[in-house]
Amino acid sequence: MRNENVRKFTVSSLYLAIAVILIVGASVIPGFDLTLLAVASAVGAFTIVEGGIRYGAVQYAAAAILGFLLAPDKSAAILYLIFFGIYPVVKYFAEKPKKPWVQWAIKCGFCLAVCIVALAAFSELVLGDLTLPEWFPFWGLVPAALALFLIYDYALTIAVRLYDKRVHSKETR
Repeated sequence: MRNENVRKFTVSSLYLAIAVILIVGASVIPGFDLTLLAVASAVGAFTIVEGGIRYGAVQYAAAAILGFLLAPDKSAAILYLIFFGIYPVVKYFAEKPKKPWVQWAIKCGFCLAVCIVALAAFSELVLGDLTLPEWFPFWGLVPAALALFLIYDYALTIAVRLYDKRVHSKETR
């Protein structure tokens, strides 16, 4: 039992370091910020696979704090804090109900809530100097974000399944 706890702690600590490196990388490498934050999110999901929800929640909190302390551009740390970092925890609980429509309602509700908060509170940070074409209305950003979110959720699901099948199952033998 003790060896199992040490293994979980060690693996989650390693994943914490990787997540922080990705957050800092997202703040210094232009154009790859969302990609690196999505990968950091997957690392958080892998932590949940390895250690459970407690380890995943602690890893999220620690990565968010260290991201704020170490990242030169705090926008990456804010995006990790309000969406990418917490989403693996939300996904874990959202996938508990047996009915798929309930799962999707929780996930999409979370995405919409984050979009509304992000656009209301951090619009300049989230949108930057983005100028929309005349034919694209501002409110169209939310459905576009929801469509991208569904792709992100699907990709994260595939990544977690591959990790569980190819890495986790071999480590625990």
